[in-house]
Amino acid sequence: SHDALKQPPGHGSQTIVAARSRVSGKRRLGPVDSPSSAKSSHHDGDDRFAPRRETWQVQKEAIASKFGSQGWKPRKRLSPDALEGIRALHAQFPDKYSTPVLADQFKVSAEAIRRILKSKWRPSDDEVTSRRQRWDKRGERIWGQMVALGVKPPKKWREVEMMKTEQGIISDKSVNGVR
Repeated sequence: SHDALKQPPGHGSQTIVAARSRVSGKRRLGPVDSPSSAKSSHHDGDDRFAPRRETWQVQKEAIASKFGSQGWKPRKRLSPDALEGIRALHAQFPDKYSTPVLADQFKVSAEAIRRILKSKWRPSDDEVTSRRQRWDKRGERIWGQMVALGVKPPKKWREVEMMKTEQGIISDKSVNGVR
């Protein structure tokens, strides 16, 4: 609540308003013409008179301080199917599949799960197709690198390589693991 104090006569008709800041919880004083304009008062750079910040602004600043100038760049990428699975599990069994449980199961941070669940964006049918193709292309590239290092790829990627070999897309060198 606001505590309004009238200034002595001869100092104009301004009112000093004392209010608690929603962000810091500290009291601040500032001259305003009316209590309703306390949110938008501007002064000479004094933090006590700073306008109130919205909750999204506070959270954005906290995330910026947490992740630095690089922003949000998760180390592990999840497939579109995994993203849908996370959303479905949480929607059907929110008590059993809470954010920490999903983070542990999918081996990603709780922040990543929070962002996945919070997101309202859903791809169109065309976007689903192009995203699937990009994800498969990424898998081929990664497993191609792993084969070059001597790691045996999963059955799915061995079958993809065999199909390409039969179609003559890959040269004989790349079939033997040398690229």
